[in-house]
Amino acid sequence: MFDLPAEDLERLAPTAGKIGNQLVIHDTPISVRCEQQLAEALQRSDSLAILELGHCSFGDSQGKYFIEGLHKNHSITELIMNCTPLPTTSEGGYGSLLANNSTLQKLTVIQWRTQTSPDINAIINGLLDNHSLRELHIQASEYIQENPEKLCRLLQNIVTGK
Repeated sequence: MFDLPAEDLERLAPTAGKIGNQLVIHDTPISVRCEQQLAEALQRSDSLAILELGHCSFGDSQGKYFIEGLHKNHSITELIMNCTPLPTTSEGGYGSLLANNSTLQKLTVIQWRTQTSPDINAIINGLLDNHSLRELHIQASEYIQENPEKLCRLLQNIVTGK
């Protein structure tokens, strides 16, 4: 694994769906243009199964195109968002991603103290409409320690299937 400069990632993005079954992008800012190209590649991909974004940042779109690409993707079964925040709006973010993706089976969300915590309510609401997710890993301990009732609600919904 190596860090790509943003301009190299932009040139690589259109080929993302042809890379194989796993793509890991770390420590790279993702421009709007790059995100759009990556989203188009995700839509066309039929072989990419695991996607990991680690310590990446989205441009002005805040991940909107990335989520749209994942909605139309039918091959990714595992998504790892390691310190790569998604928007917390109703039309974007984890709620939309989970509610509108039928192939994702494993989601890992890792956030650090200096970042915006994942929107637990959006994850819960997305899980209510999701029937494919089998594993959910959330590592945002400082947020969960401050909001234990949200964790309890999340666990209750996962266990009861409601």
